[in-house]
Amino acid sequence: RVLGPIIEQAFGHLWGTAAQKQRPELASKCTWLIAYATQCADGLPDSVSTDKVQQLVGQMKEVREELPARPIQTHVYGILPKILEWINTPILARIVLLWVRDVTTYDNFTYYSTYFTSSEVPVLFLLLEEIAYRQPLLKPLVFAAYKDSFESRVPDFPPEKQIKLQKMVINRIAVLAQLDYVLPVLNYFDAKKELIDESVIVYFLCRLLAQFDAPYPTEFYTPVLGLLQHAIDGVKVAKEKGVMCVRDFLARVDDDQARALGAMLVDDATGSPISID
Repeated sequence: RVLGPIIEQAFGHLWGTAAQKQRPELASKCTWLIAYATQCADGLPDSVSTDKVQQLVGQMKEVREELPARPIQTHVYGILPKILEWINTPILARIVLLWVRDVTTYDNFTYYSTYFTSSEVPVLFLLLEEIAYRQPLLKPLVFAAYKDSFESRVPDFPPEKQIKLQKMVINRIAVLAQLDYVLPVLNYFDAKKELIDESVIVYFLCRLLAQFDAPYPTEFYTPVLGLLQHAIDGVKVAKEKGVMCVRDFLARVDDDQARALGAMLVDDATGSPISID
């Protein structure tokens, strides 16, 4: 936490503003301090290797120089091997994560206007997934990046395309949930449910429930029941695959609210189906 503001100062907006590039001496000092701090073992300065500090400083400079401010997709693919090597080191992975967030959120999410298609996951999102897998301590920051895009409103996207973007993000969030991060994910959706389209909530629940088996702990099923209660009308008109997924979950939860919701779904399949594929 102590390093957080320093990392933000040195790299957080490096690709977004000219101000950072106009103060190279500050960036240089911050970079050395970050390298030194990350090499401290158990808070003992005597254990720090000067060679390792200098090596890490060099790596951070390489990252700063080679990550493009506004990359075209082919450029990202070109430097992908280096990025995958960098993210093996926790501090470099954090810097790459900051870069991904800057690229995807720049100028009101124009990255998606240019590159998003419903049939392909953006390579930057696959990088976030890889960072979460290799660097578990960075999962909260990966989730924050996902939330940026989930909550985005891309100016030229019609509602149906915006929902497709949200569903793409949900697919990545579901993978993150499997990496022992399900409770923060559930609590986020439960807190935001009033602002999310019912069809998107149904998609999220079906995607999530397919990954976890009973018995469900209370802290898992309680927010799920809250989401189902809110989006029950959307569940009723979902495709049979989605309805069965929800019914199966409710049947395995010993809770009065679960039984009441299950009763509401019995033989109720009216309305137009909502695609959850």
